[in-house]
Formats: sequence, C-alpha cells, structure tokens
Amino acid sequence: MHKTFIGFVRNKLSKPLKLRGGGGNLAKIFRITGQILRKGEPMFFRKEYRALKPEHALEILYSEFGGRYKVKRSKIKILNIEEISPEEVTDPIIKKLITA
Repeated sequence: MHKTFIGFVRNKLSKPLKLRGGGGNLAKIFRITGQILRKGEPMFFRKEYRALKPEHALEILYSEFGGRYKVKRSKIKILNIEEISPEEVTDPIIKKLITA
C-alpha cells in the first residue's frame, strides 16, 4: 500500500466518530437484545451500538453477526431495541467513544 493511503486511513480511524443527523442531532446509543437460532439451543446476546436510528443499529448488528458468526438474518430473532443513556453503557468501546 502507498504510504499516504495508510496515513490517511490511520488518521481517519484515530479520530472519534461524531455522527450527526439531519437536524444536527448527535448519535444515540441503542441496546439490542435477542437470540441467534442455532442447532441445539439458542444463543442469547445483548449488544450496544451508536447510531442515529434504531434501524441503523439493527443493520450494524446484522452485518456484524453475519460476518462473525456466519448467521443469516432470518436466524437472528430480535427481542428488544431500546435507547439508553450514556450512564447505562456497559460496552468499554462505546464508553470510550462517548467520553472522547
């Protein structure tokens, strides 16, 4: 890879994300709970994402689980999507993003 391209990517990744919506609204934090339907018994999960809308957080979850666990969207059952306050966050990466 070219040095300037690597530097560009590194600089883009090192800056904290400031997602802004149409009206200048900052991104919200959503907690998604559900289960992955697998052979045997289901695998329960609880994940937190920063997104503008619950639909965006859900899309990130589908993308992440499809890549990591090779699970189809039809095998992921969503039980609850809720917006949470920054004080309720348990994910260390999200905590770091909101304090930066």
